[in-house]
Amino acid sequence: MIDAEHLGPSTKKIFLRLLVFLTLGNLLLVGVSVAWVDHTARALVKESETLTIGMLTETVSLSLTDELVSGNYDAVEDRLHKIASIPQVAEITMVDAAGKVIAHLQRRAPGLAVFSRYEVESLQLPPAPGITPVAGGDVIAWDQIDERSDLGWVRIRFFAQAAETQLFDLRVRIFGLAAVGGLGMLALILLALRGSSRAVGRHENALLDRQIELQVAAKHDPLTGLPNRVALFERLPQAIRARVPGGQPLAICFLDLDGFKAVNDQWGHDIGDALLIAIARRLEHCVRDADMVVRLAGDEFVLLLDGEQHPGELHGVFERLVAAVGEQVAVGRVRIKVGCSIGVMLCGSPDADPEVMLHQADEAMLEAKRAGRNRWVLHPSVRGGSFSLAGPSGA
Repeated sequence: MIDAEHLGPSTKKIFLRLLVFLTLGNLLLVGVSVAWVDHTARALVKESETLTIGMLTETVSLSLTDELVSGNYDAVEDRLHKIASIPQVAEITMVDAAGKVIAHLQRRAPGLAVFSRYEVESLQLPPAPGITPVAGGDVIAWDQIDERSDLGWVRIRFFAQAAETQLFDLRVRIFGLAAVGGLGMLALILLALRGSSRAVGRHENALLDRQIELQVAAKHDPLTGLPNRVALFERLPQAIRARVPGGQPLAICFLDLDGFKAVNDQWGHDIGDALLIAIARRLEHCVRDADMVVRLAGDEFVLLLDGEQHPGELHGVFERLVAAVGEQVAVGRVRIKVGCSIGVMLCGSPDADPEVMLHQADEAMLEAKRAGRNRWVLHPSVRGGSFSLAGPSGA
């Protein structure tokens, strides 16, 4: 160790100058490192926030589609409450296609699960979905709910405190370590940056997990657990495009329960819901793993029979569906028996329009209703066509 008392005056002056130079150099190096780390961390946090906000908003709009189509506004309100429970959400608003507010939840302060009323009756719609910073550092995200049906928009305001808290914690670490000085400070700063990056990664992963949960909820019926309308219109075009001319057809079945309204009127909605769950399980047992059972809305179901069945085998599938639904269901002490009417449309062309195919299956279902119910009916356009299929029951 250098002893300053045994140095000459000129040597002491050189040593002091060198010590000052090294100290200033270290301080400058630490200052540049602190600024670089702060800038990098801010960019990392902001990029993470923008990514998760965009995915979360898009998933929320998807999750509201099915409830809005079926007019289940109680489920919409319940879903909004669940979304508003996310700490980063300051407020969430749903508006119709004209900008009129349908539902709104607003958090009074960060961390408080207390929501105030909304006095604004309408909002100006943005020209396109997107994310916009606003005063105070908050961010507002807009997304359109099902562009094809023009169901409206969802607007979510996110608190800025989440990102700022992470940056503040990071700055406390960095400036605390800066007091130590020296080259060792640089290593500690890098360790702090690594720890902070891991914290940001955990924060992003938590939001991504939440986004995945909402994506799953957006494509499934909350009562029966079956895929819903969103999942159907994702799968149906793919199934149609996979058709090979002259190959096995895709069977699109539109199923509606006979007598379900009377069950709700006599026994109440709880019994009706239990009946729908039981019917959903029976429908799943009647089809193959490659097929798809969808709860469209209310007591309406859609089945995509894409399990490479030979057209002649479909007759047996339809008969099993009618028989399975017609079996008595026990809900507690209540015994319930309903039937079903099924309309069937066969698709063998990759150029077919999914909307038209589903509409034609719906038309065939209405024909089954008119023919006496509790039966299945082929759409007239495929009767006696290129597909070899025995005639529908009751037809």
